[in-house]
Amino acid sequence: MNFEDFKIDLISTLEAERDLLIIQGRKKEPETLFSITDENDKLYQHIQQRFKLISIEKITGLISQMCKEHNVQYFQNGWAGQHWFHFDAVININWKLTKVKYITSPNSLNTAVMREIALEINNMKESAVIVFLIKGSFEGYEAAERISRRISSNYNAHVRCVLFEDFIEELFGVEEKISFQDAMVDFKEQLHLAIGYQVTELCSQRNMQKLRERLDKEICDFDYESVKRNRFAEALEQDPNARDLNNRNYNLIKEMFISSGRYKLLLGNSDFAQSFLTTEWLLKKYFSVEALDNTFIVAGYLKSIEQLLWRIISIIGQGRTIKNVVISQENMDDIDNTLGALQYFLSSYSNDDLFNSSFGNSKHFIMNYLRTQISDWRQQYRNGYFHKHNLTDINKISAIKEETYFLYMLILGAINLSSSEIRRLRS
Repeated sequence: MNFEDFKIDLISTLEAERDLLIIQGRKKEPETLFSITDENDKLYQHIQQRFKLISIEKITGLISQMCKEHNVQYFQNGWAGQHWFHFDAVININWKLTKVKYITSPNSLNTAVMREIALEINNMKESAVIVFLIKGSFEGYEAAERISRRISSNYNAHVRCVLFEDFIEELFGVEEKISFQDAMVDFKEQLHLAIGYQVTELCSQRNMQKLRERLDKEICDFDYESVKRNRFAEALEQDPNARDLNNRNYNLIKEMFISSGRYKLLLGNSDFAQSFLTTEWLLKKYFSVEALDNTFIVAGYLKSIEQLLWRIISIIGQGRTIKNVVISQENMDDIDNTLGALQYFLSSYSNDDLFNSSFGNSKHFIMNYLRTQISDWRQQYRNGYFHKHNLTDINKISAIKEETYFLYMLILGAINLSSSEIRRLRS
């Protein structure tokens, strides 16, 4: 049996489940007045419980597969109309049909569960075995023996309690047991590497680095011109006299964004970069997972654009005004930093000196063009084009991703930013 494949599949499943639980767990719940646990504690407990269920599910599948390979008689729960409410399978062990129950730890076997198992054992003719998914140790064997005695003395029911590695040896031989031990020796370390130690961290440090490297290439290779053409075609449908961004200005913007390396701001540690990276990671990894509410993906792109614009304006707009409120450190809480207000600020001709001087006489056209692109992008979101019922359509999600990439290029490529301002944007 290739236990290495089993380990990789288990780690991958646990990692995916952890991330989905973190995403779904963002919803706040009422908290008791004298609670000693916080949201992270509750989330951690939820993740631990899901890991136990997944481990049992994977172990059940593994034993089923191994029984087929070794020609050992095996029956799924519900076979021939029989349902074993407190057991996972029936296996022919030493020429005797035996009901099998997998338990992650002796501590998981409370009094109520033991009583229910005992009642079912007393009503059947088959023998029964409880398999604990714990490592072989003195404490492990002692716990298994203690549980067996307790069920026997308290409920007058006989059940064997064994550890999983010994269960493999009993069924399939010592060589399979050794192979399993060899494959799983570094399981915990690999699991920690894959999912990280902090449950609040969506993406582990290793995965985040790999994501940044992948996005570095994707952003540079992205077909921005195709989006520009599509946007112009849509504009012509609305207005036959619409003008497009000419090649000279388009190349200036793209060169500033790509060649000058401003796109790397999206791969940094700022709030807008974190929103962008999290959204990209969710999209790449979980778009096809039905349980994931893809609203997170759309909202992530929207949030990153809003955060990016606000961060830029808060740096380069000091002393100017947004809706008659002066942009200053003292007034940050009073400033309207919604997307509409930020868009208006960038389109005001009084702020044309904030744009690249290389545009010359085209500067006002560039400002209007940027305003229109942000406005259209914003309206598409608000008028229901990306409403929740559409979020299972990969084309809808891809469209907002492409147009968001185009906006990143326009914003970071058109606005004039000094070296010191770029350094501040990285933080």
